[in-house]
Amino acid sequence: LNAGLDQLTISLDGTELEINDANRGSGTFRKALVGIENAVNAGIPLTLAYTITPFNTKDTLNLFPFVQKLGAKALSVQITEMLGRARRTLSSTSSFNRFEGLKAICRMFYQRPSIYTEVSTRSLFKEFLNQFFNAGLSLPDIRCDGGLETFMVSSGGDFYPCSNYAYFPDGRQKNRGINLVSDDLNIIKEFVKQKYSRFNTKMRLLATEKFNTCRDCQYNASCAPC
Repeated sequence: LNAGLDQLTISLDGTELEINDANRGSGTFRKALVGIENAVNAGIPLTLAYTITPFNTKDTLNLFPFVQKLGAKALSVQITEMLGRARRTLSSTSSFNRFEGLKAICRMFYQRPSIYTEVSTRSLFKEFLNQFFNAGLSLPDIRCDGGLETFMVSSGGDFYPCSNYAYFPDGRQKNRGINLVSDDLNIIKEFVKQKYSRFNTKMRLLATEKFNTCRDCQYNASCAPC
């Protein structure tokens, strides 16, 4: 908190060891719980990030009680994309698709959560949940905070603005980050200022170009396609 950190997000893909580790790897459930306990004890507001995969679609029914028991203040849920490691490890073993993921989210929302919940997926899914479950989800604007206000830390301590900076869709390394363990604080600050500020500007311009479209385009034949 003294360093200016006002929120921490930790990824956990199951409410039980076997469910989480089937996707994240052996031992990751226990390590994540230690990190969660440390964050809560330090007084850092915690968000739990939960990615829906073929291993945990039924587990979403247990999610809200589990998150509250851990002491997290918010929950972020997304449906896994068949990219990178997921394409290699999941596509050949399951018929899982986005529709199955959406059904898992709907089962979760039957419980009417009492903590803030964000669904990090398509806008149409958010509109569906808002309409039928009164979920109160915010639809995405075109802001990008990566590299200025929000950052990603890998399991090895590498510091990035977000995964889009760090990796290609197939999982290969795209850009080098800065390491919070081995690099000097002044070097980290300068690296973030030089590299991540430019990345953030680029992403904001891309978001504006890609998503700032006319609401009436589906009715107006002369409007450019979205």
